Amino acid sequence: MCASSSLLLLSLEGDGRARQREKCLTLPSFSPSSLPSSSFPRQKKQITGNLWALWADATGHHGPILAFAYCAAGLLRYSLRYVKGFPQTLGVVLLMEALGSPVNIIADAAVIASGGGDEGSYGRTRLFGAVGWGLFSPVGGWLVQRRGLGAGFVANGAGWGSGLLLTLMLPVSVLSSSSSKKEERKREKGGAGASEPSSS
Repeated sequence: MCASSSLLLLSLEGDGRARQREKCLTLPSFSPSSLPSSSFPRQKKQITGNLWALWADATGHHGPILAFAYCAAGLLRYSLRYVKGFPQTLGVVLLMEALGSPVNIIADAAVIASGGGDEGSYGRTRLFGAVGWGLFSPVGGWLVQRRGLGAGFVANGAGWGSGLLLTLMLPVSVLSSSSSKKEERKREKGGAGASEPSSS
């Protein structure tokens, strides 16, 4: 929980940083949503992401919804290169976040469901995602510094394109089968309760 407040910790200096980190780690009630500047965007993204995920669960169309959300958010992110002015940028960013919000939810759910009960498989998969971010962030910064912001958008678009292939390969079919199994269990429980004779 406290790791996501790294921007807050970076603003502290010297011994104050160590004391704040120690204090943060010992406070169980601390959460990123307690930071007022980041509260609204995070809540909006959670709400829209949950609505998308509920729709995917209700219809069983996890794959098409994931592909649409990934493509829409990626295209909107790339379009930021051409957007001018604050109101237009804000509109594109809000739409991009609303449309892209189910990507992580559905992808994470697919990874967990396909793990076959192995709790470590999710951690290993996410670890390599973090390694990728860590490796390519300095490369992206170097590229933008050397070639300008446009090169950053082009590199992001190339990464997005290769990520699209991986996104389409995610085993999202396990989500539909697991939700249908849950429905069967509910029906069996309801049917078993109704078929039992009442003892009077």
